[in-house]
Order: sequence, then structure tokens, then C-alpha cells
Amino acid sequence: MRTYLFCLLAVVVAGCTSTTGTAVLSGPAPAADAITLTWTSRVIQFSREAGRKLVFDCPRGGRAERITGTDVYGETSSVCTAAVHAGLITLNNGGRIVVEVLPGRESFSGSSRNGITSLSYGRMTNSFAFVR
Repeated sequence: MRTYLFCLLAVVVAGCTSTTGTAVLSGPAPAADAITLTWTSRVIQFSREAGRKLVFDCPRGGRAERITGTDVYGETSSVCTAAVHAGLITLNNGGRIVVEVLPGRESFSGSSRNGITSLSYGRMTNSFAFVR
């Protein structure tokens, strides 16, 4: 009875199937809670765990900050500025981004993209890339 009631409630919210008496939710996953950043925020302020994915909101009206790397960015890079460099958001509009924390690298290559210039840099313990 408890499974049936859960499934009945789940149908209203996201859809539900039950083949073995166990309720299984179907449909889209709930939206992850996003962490609101400033334009100076760094990924290492939130996690150093490689493989972890984080959802961030970058505010409107940003100012470009220092970043290192291209496609994979160094741990000291501004997350929001790196997202502009990657072409995911703009300084004016900001927006929601998803980041995956990665292990460090021996070096990072700089480049110019979307009005942002990133620097080349040597070894860092952690890095990150955007999940598209």
C-alpha cells in the first residue's frame, strides 16, 4: 500500500512505473540547486574532489578576472570568467554553468576567446572543465 501511494504521488510530480512492487520515478531529474558565485569565485572554494560536478550561477554585469588554461582551466581561475572564455555565458548576462572538477595538470596553455585572454601557467593540483 505504501508503494502504491508513493507511486500515485510520483505520477503527479514526474511519472512513475512499478514492475516489481517498487516505485521507480521516471521523467526528467529535478534541477540541481545552483551555487551563486561572484566573478572572483574559484572552483577550489567549493571542491577539490576530482569527478565532482557543480552547478553555478554567474551574476549579470560581470568583470573579467584572471584565468589560466584553455578548455581545461587551472584551479585559481575565475569560474565565471572561464565560462565567458569558453563561450557559455557573457559578462553582461551571466548565466548557469556546470563544472566538473578534474585532477591537476603539469601545464596550462593560454589563449584569447570571446574577448577574454587566459594565461599559460605551470603545474596546479586541481583543474576544471565545463560540462556541456
